[in-house]
Amino acid sequence: MKTLRPHPASGLPARTRDRGHTRRSRAIIAWRAQAGCQPPAAQSHAEPAYRQFPSTDRVVRCCDRPAVVVTPMRAIPLTYAELKAGIEGGVYPHERSWIDFKRRLYPEDGDAGARDKVSQELARDMASMAERGGYLIYGVKEDKARHTFTVDEMPLPVGLHETVDAVARDRITPPLTVVPTLVPDPGTGNAAGFLVVEIPESPDSPHMTDFTYWGRSETGRVRLGDDQVERLIIARSRRHQRLPEEMRATAEVDPLRGSSRWVSHFYFTAVPTRDWPEMFAGYARDAQARTRLLRRCTDLERQIGAAGQDERPWPTVLGGFAKTRRTQRVPAGWLDTWPGQAVEGKGWTIGVDDDGPVRLIDLAAGTGSPPGPASDFLDEARVLYRARDMIRLTAALADDVSYPGNWLIGVFLDGLYGCRSRLTDTGGDPGSFEDYDYSSGTQATGLQLRSQAELITSRLLRKLLRGLGTEFLLAQPPFGQD
Repeated sequence: MKTLRPHPASGLPARTRDRGHTRRSRAIIAWRAQAGCQPPAAQSHAEPAYRQFPSTDRVVRCCDRPAVVVTPMRAIPLTYAELKAGIEGGVYPHERSWIDFKRRLYPEDGDAGARDKVSQELARDMASMAERGGYLIYGVKEDKARHTFTVDEMPLPVGLHETVDAVARDRITPPLTVVPTLVPDPGTGNAAGFLVVEIPESPDSPHMTDFTYWGRSETGRVRLGDDQVERLIIARSRRHQRLPEEMRATAEVDPLRGSSRWVSHFYFTAVPTRDWPEMFAGYARDAQARTRLLRRCTDLERQIGAAGQDERPWPTVLGGFAKTRRTQRVPAGWLDTWPGQAVEGKGWTIGVDDDGPVRLIDLAAGTGSPPGPASDFLDEARVLYRARDMIRLTAALADDVSYPGNWLIGVFLDGLYGCRSRLTDTGGDPGSFEDYDYSSGTQATGLQLRSQAELITSRLLRKLLRGLGTEFLLAQPPFGQD
């Protein structure tokens, strides 16, 4: 029987992993104390016609220290009628760290010097919002005495959104990815309206422009001192340390371990960089919540099927479930495809933790039979599509709880030594794998999670496919090119 090594997702020696675990435990306690909110009582799973971002409106005390509480996001409509109604109806009575209203961007008759000054101000505003993410909305006038906002449409010349994108790339260090959207007024022939600039939470924050790092307070843009910049960089490094720990946890809750194993298992783990204690409790805490998760997966599976873009000989990883359960080793709710006990080489299970991580354990990534000869095959096409399905599920769940932030995503496969690709088992290069396992991780923004699932999947699995001689799969639809 093939011998499977213990899960080494971190790639570190045991003693190093133990010390890292202790440090990480302290970091988790400190970080999780900084955020928390309940998911909405009811959710609409229709594709939203708006962008959303969190607000940090409340501050509570936790462990005798002030801690920012992440409260549910407000909707930012991307249609003219809805956005105008929200502004005129007082939906946004006060600006916050995540939203800033502006009357105009570039002056209509300004010279080159004036435009350059405006571009620099735009760069500072975008850099300041990159730490937590937010919006700049142009075409809105503020009455500072009454603290109210009214619509004051701005011209929308051709190429305006390209200009904003160029400012984010060329005037900010590191370059920033933003999403400018023109929201024209149909009554003006689409010549005037709003400009909405979405600034996703950046994995590279803090950002600099004019040799100055910028951040955001509840009252607007602020310069960051050296000590603030250092704290942000250290916090970013600590967030990255959580992924190896959670990848190990996914493998440790595999229902089949030890001598009962003879085929490769595939593990997927996604971890939010800014979680809160009850982030996904509405999908995990009890039987009713797990039923809600089951319905959510079914809805997403139906959406994928309706798109009709996938041609694969197996169902998505989002269906076929027979029961739900709760685990305590990781505080999560699970959907199993087996009705009783798990069986080697059959089925999979999806888990969602109370505080954010999303997991998949696939018991049939490879094929074979006891005692597991070295000529077992790996179904890498199955792994490829299931990783993409899980990225889509993670994006959907993040939208449900109004979390637009970044994610750490890792994949791990064990029992690979001697495995060959199923796509090359009839001749040619057998593409046998020469290591016992495969581990890979990456970071993705919320925007990438929603719109670039194939690209993220390619980053995670390219080296595995290259080792099996099947990297060509990533050049074919729907994955295209990296």
